[in-house]
This record gives sequence, structure tokens and C-alpha cells, in this order.
Amino acid sequence: MPLTNLRDMLRHAAGRDYALCAFEPPAPDCLDVILAGAEACEAPVVIALPASALERGGAPFAAAAVTAARQAAVPVALLLTRAESETAAVRGIRLGCNAICACGTGQEPEAGVALARELRALTRSCGLPLLAELPRATPEAARTLVAEAEPDGLALAAASGLDPERLEGLGRAAGVPLMARGEALEGELPALLSTLALVSWSGELAAAASRAARASAGEGAGYAAIAAEARRAVRQAVEERLQATASAGKAAAVLGEATPWEEVEHLIIYNVEGADEEEVEAMMAEGRRVLGAIPGVRRVFTGRAVQEGARYRYCWLIRFAHPAVIASYRDHPDHVAFADGLFRPRAGDRISIDYQEVE
Repeated sequence: MPLTNLRDMLRHAAGRDYALCAFEPPAPDCLDVILAGAEACEAPVVIALPASALERGGAPFAAAAVTAARQAAVPVALLLTRAESETAAVRGIRLGCNAICACGTGQEPEAGVALARELRALTRSCGLPLLAELPRATPEAARTLVAEAEPDGLALAAASGLDPERLEGLGRAAGVPLMARGEALEGELPALLSTLALVSWSGELAAAASRAARASAGEGAGYAAIAAEARRAVRQAVEERLQATASAGKAAAVLGEATPWEEVEHLIIYNVEGADEEEVEAMMAEGRRVLGAIPGVRRVFTGRAVQEGARYRYCWLIRFAHPAVIASYRDHPDHVAFADGLFRPRAGDRISIDYQEVE
């Protein structure tokens, strides 16, 4: 099962009396537990990866999330949460996230709108859906943010105290799917499912694991038993919330309407004229530095043919996050400057083709 486009998942949930669940893993080794719970409930699921976690050496965590999501038997999206800058969003996209949530909490309303607008331009160039955080849950604020930034959904920064009527009015004003934090809804959740499309759970799994670990330790259990009990508690918490949001049993329906998330491999095979091996390697190193920083680029591989007599001696293999990156990468000023100033003058004999994986 490939990763799934969150935009399609949100559209399916909106107005169907159920909400997707976004879970923030309390630890990397809980990823498989979350997905096992989703598979047991036959529910689509969103893995929430905080931008701060990826900033602090989170590449292995993100890689594990991508691998786990691609091996899941239910639709999965990877949502970068709490993105407070374009730098954080670019990092999240490079590491494998296929959706972004702009976080304007703590900023002036105008600054929050400006951030959402900036990230909208970025995510559009990379083909990703964007959720924008709405600090004030009012129809006027929702209309302004949607008009200015055109997000695919709104994340309510403060959803407590919202009754179904007020939330429905907010949804009509926004005209896009709504996301709210589960802990802020308490017993109101069942009545809000007709309006919410996504419910996020940021600390509940960690709390469940901690309670279970403390109880197990209090009974004198060893490390392995404590860890097993914590994982069991996480899975139970996942399944309970999937049932509470009525997303259990919706995986097949979502799969039937949503599109898989497909990366693109941009391949260039070429020969070089008028340069020795040292100059070629220097050009490759500069290309890895420049091209690897372009939004939507996830990996830059440079290579030399193993066979001495190969028709083409060198190659670039550049992984794009989405087909939309083909155009934005081609026109990006850093790519244009590198290609026109350094690469193309030396690599006149070349072939360039974009590929998607066939499974």
C-alpha cells in the first residue's frame, strides 16, 4: 500500500460523519503499533511528525515512518505538524512528509496569514496539501485565512467549547475540511463528527504508554514486560480513538477514491567534454549541494558507470516528492543557474527522463 494523498483522504471524510485520526508517535518504535491498530480497525490513518522532532536529528525517525507507511495495509499520510517556517516545511518534505500543517500560534494574525500564504506557494510547487492553523475560531477569521492562503484544510488552534452549531457555522464559512485536537473536544466528539474531517492526538499515546509502564513497574515487572505493556496500551489507545471517530472500517472506501502518493525519479545520463575526472567530481559535488536544497527534492545521487565502455559514463538520479516538482524544479532559479552555468556547457551529450515506480 503506497502512501496516500491527504487531500483526497480529507475530502472523503468531510461530511461523511467520521473523522480521520492523526497520531503523534511517542517514540519511533511505536510506529508499527499505531499502524497495527489501524489495520486491525481497517481504518485510514495519519502519522503526525512535529517539525521540532525532525529538526533535532529526526531523519532516521522520518525514514522509519516512510518505510512503515509504505508497508501498511491501510491508507496512510505523513503530516508535518507545527511548521513555523518555510525552512521547517522544506526539511519535512525532503524527509518524506506528504502534507504540511502551518503553525501560526503565538504570532500576530497577519503574520500567521503570511506564513500560511508562504507555505501555500511552497506546497503547491511540490504538490502537497496544506493545512493552516486558525488561531481564532470565528467565521470571519476562517474566511480571511482561506481567501488569503487557499489551504486544503483548517486546523483549529483552540476547539474547546465549540458546540456542533458553532462548528458547523465555522465549517460553512471556511468551505474546507476542519481539523481539531482531540483532547480539547472531550465528550463533545460524537456530535462534531459531521463537521470535523480530522482529529489530532498529540499527547494521548505517550500518556497511555507512561501510565501502563508505571503500573507494570509498580508490579515488579522487568524491562521487557514493561515495554510490552506500554506498546499494548498504545495500541489500545489507537483503536479506541479510531472507533470513537467512526473511521474504523473506512480504509477500503478511502482507498477506492484516494490517489496514491507517487514520487518521481529524474534521471540524466551524460558524457562530459573538456573536463577531467577531478573537475567532473567537483561539478557533481556542487550539484548535490545546490540541487539538494531545492524544495521538493528528496535525494540527489551522482554516479559513474562501472563499465569503462558504457555509452554514457555519468548519471544524476534526483528524487522528486511529487510529479508537480518536475515543473517547479525545472524553473527554480538555483537549478537554472547550475544547469546553464556549469552542467549543460560540459554535458552536451545527455538524455533526461522522468520515471515513476511500477509495482
